[in-house]
Amino acid sequence: MPVDSGQTAILIFSRTASQEAQVKTFDRNAGQSANRVIVQRLIDHTVDTARRTQLPVFIHYDTKPSTGTFGTHLAEALESVFKKGYTSIIAIGNDCPELSAPMLLEAHARLTKQPLVLGPAIDGGLYLIGIQKSAYHRLTFVNLPWETAQLQSAWQQYQVANETDIDWLKPLSDVDHAADFKTLLARLPRWNCLLKQLRSILASFTVAANSFCQSALPLAPFGLAPLRGPPFP
Repeated sequence: MPVDSGQTAILIFSRTASQEAQVKTFDRNAGQSANRVIVQRLIDHTVDTARRTQLPVFIHYDTKPSTGTFGTHLAEALESVFKKGYTSIIAIGNDCPELSAPMLLEAHARLTKQPLVLGPAIDGGLYLIGIQKSAYHRLTFVNLPWETAQLQSAWQQYQVANETDIDWLKPLSDVDHAADFKTLLARLPRWNCLLKQLRSILASFTVAANSFCQSALPLAPFGLAPLRGPPFP
């Protein structure tokens, strides 16, 4: 049964998989190609999770992250959804795989009662921004310290400056580095479909890399024994 969304939409704000793979490393042994495939799987997982809520979903790819600022680009993405007639937006990225459809629906329910609903990430950033149009103030929003550990505290100042209230969701971890990715793989339950897919990606690229290394080894000259490494100590 479709959810009664009212005037709320979900905005997925993300770089493309290729762009994200250039700035994030999830597994150093598998290489950048594997990182790109991993990012695409995380994006697809996020889109699927958002659509399971049956709320309207809009995907905005930040195709020019090197021009302007993150805050400016996110503000423009929010404004494009507000212009479609929605009065509340739940904005998420691609880097919080543990964010589920029920959690998004909880944020939606809270956003009908509060002008701001924020999901705090463990590292000091945010994994979700739920905002009513009445609580959106472009200049203050753009100038928040995006992509830093000071973002949560800055939102508290935003709250005071704009005389609004914030409803905080439970903290979750996002995935920005290889250590975060390793922790995610260890934390997801064994039966989890995303875990199986991510492990399959790593395995396939690791096998391909090993096969390439083996094929690139020079052949020993005819009649000579190949060189051997030293024995284990």
